[in-house]
Amino acid sequence: MIYFFKKLFWRANGQTLVEVLFGLALFLLAVSGAMILASRYLETLQKSSDIEEATFLAEEGFEAIKSISYESWNLLTDQAHGLTKTSGVWNVQTIPDSVDGYNRTIQISSVYRDQTCAISPSPGTLDPDTKQVEITIDWTRDSQSFSETFSKYVTNWKNAGELCSVTQAGSLVIHVDDEVTKACFDKSTHKELHDVIFENSGLTPITVAELIVSWVDDDGESDGEILRISIYNLNYWQASSGKPSGSLLALYPDLILDPGESVSIDRFRFDTKIDEYYFTITAIMGDASQTEVTTDEFLPKC
Repeated sequence: MIYFFKKLFWRANGQTLVEVLFGLALFLLAVSGAMILASRYLETLQKSSDIEEATFLAEEGFEAIKSISYESWNLLTDQAHGLTKTSGVWNVQTIPDSVDGYNRTIQISSVYRDQTCAISPSPGTLDPDTKQVEITIDWTRDSQSFSETFSKYVTNWKNAGELCSVTQAGSLVIHVDDEVTKACFDKSTHKELHDVIFENSGLTPITVAELIVSWVDDDGESDGEILRISIYNLNYWQASSGKPSGSLLALYPDLILDPGESVSIDRFRFDTKIDEYYFTITAIMGDASQTEVTTDEFLPKC
């Protein structure tokens, strides 16, 4: 740094003072720009680390609530809870718990079902053997407040009653654009659909045997073909030549979901850009019943 200024002012003998000041301004601008970029990079790393920790604490919370439900279902009352752990055993408390500066609030709520036994908002038939568990992780970083919220269902496995008879499709919830997930297409090729979640909201295991994936643009047209469907990073369906919109796609192996289980579809892979299409995903179950979901707008980039 000292060398720089000595050299700069030594050269000033043959330059004007304005030129010297201009060079100094450029140097300071470059230094300040580098410092801003470094600061933003560190902020991004910290935010990513915080979200990763929040996700871990939420998953830990779900596992703890599931463990408690096995032994003491009656403790899962409709209110906000926190967690405690004594001698390796989880229990609930009436205030949020805190882990290394992250606050964890577990809101437990009753679940209602419609005439098909699918989960529906109240009013409906109260299901005494299913609870919705919503976990919010909040924290403060550099005087700013942050929070992430996660939601799942838990079931009273030991004493679940026969609330109603329902088709498998009545228990399958396909999340595309709601409070659970925001499906998106990859921003590099625009040819993959990510983050579609299948959830079993019922009381018994269900089987997804086949899918129909349809896509149309604003004019009702659909170009291209679907090539692959991946779950758990495995190809559950693929075709070298692809299939057009609306084709029946048989999964292999079948996708089996236990009660309360959610599975994210890793990717729907296409041979064309999909950023300007509306999607309809239809699931055909092991008992031949089916359900579908349709996007209302173009999906965002991931």
